[in-house]
Amino acid sequence: MHRIISLEPFDEAFLIKSNKWLNDPEIQYLIDSAPVSLDDQFFWFRGLVYRDDYRIWGILCENKRVGVAGLRHITDKSGEFFCYVGEKEYRGGIGRPILESVEQKAIQMGLSKLWLRVKFDNVIAKHLYDRLGYVVYKSDDKFYYMEKKCMIPFLSLKDVTALHGAEINDAVTRVVNGGWYLQGKENEKFEADYAKFIGTKYCIGCANGLDALIWIFRAYIEMGVMQPGDEVIVPANTYIATILAITENGLKPVLVEPKINSMEIDDDLIEAAITPKTKAIAIVHLYGRNAYTDKIGALCNKYNLKLVEDNAQAHGCKHTDGRVTGSIGDAAGHSFYPGKNLGALGDGGAVTTNDPELAAAVRALANYGSQKKYVFKYTGRNSRLDEIQAAVLDVKLKYLVEDNAHRKEVAHLYYEGIKSPLVTLPDILPDEQNAYHLFPILVSEGKRDALHDYLDQNGVGTVIHYPIAPHKQECYSKEVWNTPQLSLPITEKIADEELSLPIGPSINMKDVKRVVDLINLFIG
Repeated sequence: MHRIISLEPFDEAFLIKSNKWLNDPEIQYLIDSAPVSLDDQFFWFRGLVYRDDYRIWGILCENKRVGVAGLRHITDKSGEFFCYVGEKEYRGGIGRPILESVEQKAIQMGLSKLWLRVKFDNVIAKHLYDRLGYVVYKSDDKFYYMEKKCMIPFLSLKDVTALHGAEINDAVTRVVNGGWYLQGKENEKFEADYAKFIGTKYCIGCANGLDALIWIFRAYIEMGVMQPGDEVIVPANTYIATILAITENGLKPVLVEPKINSMEIDDDLIEAAITPKTKAIAIVHLYGRNAYTDKIGALCNKYNLKLVEDNAQAHGCKHTDGRVTGSIGDAAGHSFYPGKNLGALGDGGAVTTNDPELAAAVRALANYGSQKKYVFKYTGRNSRLDEIQAAVLDVKLKYLVEDNAHRKEVAHLYYEGIKSPLVTLPDILPDEQNAYHLFPILVSEGKRDALHDYLDQNGVGTVIHYPIAPHKQECYSKEVWNTPQLSLPITEKIADEELSLPIGPSINMKDVKRVVDLINLFIG
């Protein structure tokens, strides 16, 4: 092991706990030279350790032959984390628990890459590193060199699921062992619990969020409220699923621009878009923000229009009067895609409404068009929420308010911390009016993609929502309502400038602060 030259205060380092550390005099010197605190796996201490031109951030002491574990180069501050293992063969390389612990601490320390220099020729060990995402970039007679970024992911579904993992596992096991997998008690319970949470009389589970919206419009057609060719006012700035649900039913979408400061539909522009053929206004609570306004409600009443909510991204959001989104309109479609605030372990969706006729029609349409076995009232499809997903969702529903509260803490750090002149933040809403499914920012001067790449290079995952506006998608390029192609400059500006930052129930505040610092340092 390399000789420790000196130790100075004020920087952090760590040791991984081992029953052999006492036998190493250098490790003993390190511990004796600085204040130490102990947790289950690590000795934390304050101090700066030098070896030549490197800053040593810790010693990995899984066995006595393991060398320096954490180095950060002083001159270039590259944020690279190194792990040297084995002056003689160490069978199997580093075990998975130890390796994952090193990764976690490296991320917490704000380092952007994890490098391994490991001597092994064990096939199983190689497969382990491959499964964990390491890339072999060089090898020689003795060592393999591997690299992995220490990511702050945009959203780690594994970590989100682990928050309530034991209960989720129990729920899945219960369903598997119960032997009933469709249209059973799990669906009944979740539908009842979710209807109560939303504040509606009815909840009907279905296969996904797109189907939920499709069935709403299809049900209104079957009920005679609408007919193909009728118009539905819809935000121009939305995920394409909202518009797909309209066109799938032969209805005509009428796209209305958003307000740039909220990125939600501009209620001042809606009335001018209403014609005698208009039958509904579809609002989208995009990014988790409440899009409903009393002015929209008044327009629906004035022109006798249905109000349809796309609540795919806003589980738990509320209007100013306390109503939960999904209960404000005549009907609402919900998505339980895994990345949503209330996400399943696969696809899932639901319709909520207080209208018994609509609820019955939607339930039938999603079950081949049948309200009674082998009797078909409509030409429907198979679009059902399975029992496993219903059971998982019912577990996660119990924690939705708590998980959303964590998202709000993250959002506040972004609002308080981001100062870059290149970045515009959306208007802040009272907490209850934003479920913070996403945290969108606008990046000016054509530098959105550069910021995306810069954050990626520094280990931060971001996503663009959405890079091509719906009216510019090829699938709608020849539609009559889009010929010639619509000019929607605000929507197009958002598509060109929007970037979503990591936010979710599992991200820690230290990582959020790192994202803030990186953005503020970015100059493009």
